[in-house]
Amino acid sequence: NIGSDYQDIQIRTLTKWVNAQLAQVNESIDNIKTDLRDGKKLLKLLSVISNEAAPKPERMNMRIHQLANVAQALGFLEKQVGSDTMPDIGNEAIVNGDAKKTLALIFFIMLKYQIQLIVTEHGDDYLQSLCVS
Repeated sequence: NIGSDYQDIQIRTLTKWVNAQLAQVNESIDNIKTDLRDGKKLLKLLSVISNEAAPKPERMNMRIHQLANVAQALGFLEKQVGSDTMPDIGNEAIVNGDAKKTLALIFFIMLKYQIQLIVTEHGDDYLQSLCVS
């Protein structure tokens, strides 16, 4: 199935990207679908890539704390990028382990922080030069 093969590629690629970022704080994930569900590593990821302190996660690990942590992460991200560009992903989808929503969120984060960095450093002309053969 092409769809599931593509999702497997996305999972491997985005897991490697998340781990490359989290390595800066001696953290890692094994499974992108489950390891971000409690919100703690998601907050660490946002802190690393934004170079700003993210909110402190809840200490406990019950569902209500997981929802609060993911909501904090989404709120922090929204303050960083603006509410008009945020994807429609709720904290319950991440806590429930919704693979598509989790992948979409990580892809959005990667796009906003990594690609925006390239545009900021090199300008729009650089991106256009990459697209023109």
